[in-house]
Amino acid sequence: MHSKIRGNDLTEENSFGFDVNVYFTSDIFGGYGDDSAGFYKVYDKMFRDILVEEENARTFCDEKEGQYSSFLNVRGFGNSFTPTEEVMEIYKYWENFITCKSFAWADVYRVEKEHDRHIKRLIEQENKRARKKAKRKYNELLKYLLNITSLER
Repeated sequence: MHSKIRGNDLTEENSFGFDVNVYFTSDIFGGYGDDSAGFYKVYDKMFRDILVEEENARTFCDEKEGQYSSFLNVRGFGNSFTPTEEVMEIYKYWENFITCKSFAWADVYRVEKEHDRHIKRLIEQENKRARKKAKRKYNELLKYLLNITSLER
């Protein structure tokens, strides 16, 4: 008997440590200034929060720590005075960004001790597909957010 995990629907909230949906509207910022409520500060904080989550995922899993350089060294989102060349570098980084999060919360089935090796392998394959799909969705969502900011910039 398989143990299907209940309530594991992958939503943006599961992927991010914050509600990412608020960043899809211009209501999240107040003008295009560099003040704390301005466009640049709001999105800089969002992208930095993502990088902190990635750094936590990288350092939490020993096998990943050596595969990825620290996410905390990534340049910020910039401000209204950031030169175009730097803005292009920032966008290039995020366009090529791939998360290092495990997406274990996207698993469909739980492996139980009493499962035989064949069933465990099938469950692991199904969970791997679910994680891959969730990871792809997450990376696509980040690119979509990036496109929204580029239209505003």
